Amino acid sequence: MAADNFSCPIDIHSGGVDLRFPHHDNEIAQSEAFYDQNQWVNYFLHSGHLNIDGSKMSKSLKNFITIQHILKKCNPEQLRLLFLIHKYDALMDYGEDSFTETSNKEKSYRNFFSNLAAGLYKNPLTDDQKWKEKEKVLNETFQQKKRAIHEHFCKNFNTPGVISEIDSFIKAINVYLAQFPVKYTLLLSIQEYLLFIFKVMGLNYEETTNLEKKGGENMIDLIDAVAVFRDQIRNSAMEKDFAKTLTVCDRFREDVMPNFGIRLEDKGKGEANK
Repeated sequence: MAADNFSCPIDIHSGGVDLRFPHHDNEIAQSEAFYDQNQWVNYFLHSGHLNIDGSKMSKSLKNFITIQHILKKCNPEQLRLLFLIHKYDALMDYGEDSFTETSNKEKSYRNFFSNLAAGLYKNPLTDDQKWKEKEKVLNETFQQKKRAIHEHFCKNFNTPGVISEIDSFIKAINVYLAQFPVKYTLLLSIQEYLLFIFKVMGLNYEETTNLEKKGGENMIDLIDAVAVFRDQIRNSAMEKDFAKTLTVCDRFREDVMPNFGIRLEDKGKGEANK
């Protein structure tokens, strides 16, 4: 059937790890003899079994779970991440708490790309793009991560290794983003690369980086207002001026937040603001 739909040799043939022998060995022997091919398939990808709470998923055990059922508990990105943090050819055990890690990780990726987009917006291409030592350090990390990620993909499509490299790289980028000013060209190269790698793995965060789609001019104005507020709070903290800090907070609450449809009222001690 495979040869009827694909030309020989077939590039990739997949199946469960339990089909490796004797099923696929027999398939190779018969097909190579019939088609007179020395190599009928270039790559075999044998996926590991999926266990449900410690037992192999099986209709006979009545522990069969469909994708539609799982998507009621998570979004598609979280499900893809769940598979990506496990090696495709290793045993994977699914349980009720399986999405705790992936849910937090997926949210952190969205927050990261939003912060990266804000960094690009606040430090435009029209600013000086000459690198200083911090840019050289981040770029060296960038090049190291690109090489490491490429190696992980080449070594049996090691997606857990790729995710680990991305996570550590994001930590370095966040440290850099906290050091204003930052350089647009370097950040843009990093953003484009990470978006590409995530898309290769079936995850798309491009919309997260588009501030106009997220909120138009109102979102950009909000980012500006929060950036100014942050600088004012930072300065008052460095000056250890407590009274100035309270004044800045009150001014932000009374003069800025209402412009975005937000109203906060001070309540009594121990009560939450609304």
